[in-house]
Amino acid sequence: YGIYLQKQAMKMSIETTSTISIILLCCITLLIADLAISGLVHIMAGISFKRAFLTGLWTLLLPPVFTAYGSLIGRNLYKTEVVYLEFENLPASFDGYRIVHISDLHARSYEHRHSSLQKAVTEINGADPDLIVFTGDLITLVPEEVDSISYILKETKARDGIYSILGNHDYGIYADRQSGNRSSIKENIGKLLEKEKEIGWNPLTNQAAVISRGTDSIAVVGVENTSASRHFPSRSALWMCRRMPAVCTIIPFPVWEDWPSSWPFW
Repeated sequence: YGIYLQKQAMKMSIETTSTISIILLCCITLLIADLAISGLVHIMAGISFKRAFLTGLWTLLLPPVFTAYGSLIGRNLYKTEVVYLEFENLPASFDGYRIVHISDLHARSYEHRHSSLQKAVTEINGADPDLIVFTGDLITLVPEEVDSISYILKETKARDGIYSILGNHDYGIYADRQSGNRSSIKENIGKLLEKEKEIGWNPLTNQAAVISRGTDSIAVVGVENTSASRHFPSRSALWMCRRMPAVCTIIPFPVWEDWPSSWPFW
């Protein structure tokens, strides 16, 4: 385990060094371009070389600076936003019920950033959730991305469990779009669902789970991805609520979806 952690630290160091090197190379290239352009402006327009150079410096170098901040610092800063929800038909037993909502981890982005993900999991558990919901895009391309970080995700804890749904990336369509291999996409979905179960999550694919407190209950409804794009057929089963509205109003329920394109229906 110690050797594994050492390897991860080395990989993270290599990734950081590579990012810094690319940004520095971009800065040097832009600096040379700024010098050349400032010289031309000075000759052709008569503007002071210093003024043209400094103006160009700010204009050309600010984007790499912001990119560097986002790549090295910003993406490792997590913000918890507290939202209070009120429902007229919420059972009294669920007053103060605490749900932690997370989404779009894209596992491959954490391949060399295990300490950052560990920090996020610590914050999630620190919220003392009754329920954790993950609303899609656990991966970017293939299910195997989860393997290197599964041991961290297993640490997420909630009294009533962790429920997840599939996002557009989770279907593997971006890895197999060129080949159009539908059987491969189906296989990817099966693999990912199994991996989510292995880390202790409960995936909901057009399904519902009932959570009880004594005689009171609420339902957690998880629908598959909904899209108006012809490249990505809708898989959501929310149409059932149109045909059988009584079934969907028996008990209060939150609906979790990756792309919130179903909300105009509600």
